[in-house]
Amino acid sequence: MLKELMATTAIGLLTLMVPLGAVSASNDARPFKGSGNVMLEYVEDAGCGEFGRAQMSSEGRATHLGRLEMTATHCASYAPAGGEATMVAANGDALFLGYSGTCDESGSCSIDAQVTGGTGRFEDASGDAAFTVQFGAPQADGSIVGVWVWTGSLGY
Repeated sequence: MLKELMATTAIGLLTLMVPLGAVSASNDARPFKGSGNVMLEYVEDAGCGEFGRAQMSSEGRATHLGRLEMTATHCASYAPAGGEATMVAANGDALFLGYSGTCDESGSCSIDAQVTGGTGRFEDASGDAAFTVQFGAPQADGSIVGVWVWTGSLGY
């Protein structure tokens, strides 16, 4: 009787472990795209030189996140480098990104981003994205409003 119980228990555990192992090992890249609006503000930051620090906040929608809020910051220049961004889904799960790129005097930017991790279901996320951002003229308060769109891949 004890042998039968142990054999049944072992088979049951193996049956459960096979699907769980297959699910947890999955980090396949999937298409990742989104768009939204962004507001850019410059703040003084002695470590960033004459242009200061660019701080961006935005709202939009993306595959795998749905409605999202994103914040980003980098030392301001026509070639932003070393920027960091966080995308937060409506449920609180977040994606972390590093980025660099170029902007021209018309306010058109091309940004390459790398997914560096996240929280919740995105804890071990990886991937990349190509952003296109178009900023308008400065507002009366000095902020600059624009729109962004991106395509890429995301694994989690």
